[in-house]
Amino acid sequence: MLSQTSKKASETKKHKEIVRYHLSVTKGMTTMDISKRLKTGEIIKDEKQFSQYLIAHDYQKQLQIGEYDLTNQMSFEQIAKMITKTAS
Repeated sequence: MLSQTSKKASETKKHKEIVRYHLSVTKGMTTMDISKRLKTGEIIKDEKQFSQYLIAHDYQKQLQIGEYDLTNQMSFEQIAKMITKTAS
């Protein structure tokens, strides 16, 4: 039982840790390219799910070349708005 409690505490601590990632979006990148980088950078957990989110909300047509600082605390919507023309 103690090992399960320790494991849960460790998972909780890891989950709360803020991970920062600098994303460079370059010409010709696809939603899947971006999603793979975000997964590798530990910003998102599921690259296919994020790529599908971008496509489902028509963000794939609005991707902007640029440099973006992201964290694992951001929602799909927050990330999408940051890397597209919809950013305010």
